[in-house]
Amino acid sequence: MPRRKNTVPFFKRYRMRFFTKPPSAMWEALLVVLFVAVMIYGYSFAKKITFGAEEESTGPQAFVRVQVLNGCGIAGAASDVADLLVGDKSTSYHFDVVDQGNFATFDVRETIVLGRGESMDPARAAARLLGLDKDRVIDQPLSDNFLDIEVTVLLGQDFETLSQSRKRRP
Repeated sequence: MPRRKNTVPFFKRYRMRFFTKPPSAMWEALLVVLFVAVMIYGYSFAKKITFGAEEESTGPQAFVRVQVLNGCGIAGAASDVADLLVGDKSTSYHFDVVDQGNFATFDVRETIVLGRGESMDPARAAARLLGLDKDRVIDQPLSDNFLDIEVTVLLGQDFETLSQSRKRRP
């Protein structure tokens, strides 16, 4: 008589194959952490849909690309004005200094602000920030404006008097 193989029923073989060990504590902890993360995300999503997004900040409304040129010959004058423009939060413009350097000559008498874009409002705001009069703001578009500069500040021999008047202002 042939020997009969010891056969195990299908369901028992399946259980033995996949469910031999109980899950470890690490896997259980990972599942709990994932569950909590999904619940937090779901709550924040539901809150945003129900109550709407928060109000927009009252930050700068327009970004202005600025060029600062030193035409007075004082070392560090262009970087001082660039720092002043970038650090200002009082206007509705955010000044972004994209070019800073020396002008072709150092014999510029008065500081002027050149409006390079379509609107002169950013140039006027920069002039007010520097303490300049309206008559020192000039509209002079660039022919090859590959940096997309909207305002150019050309520092003149009166830079020290401008910096002194800015220090006296509150």
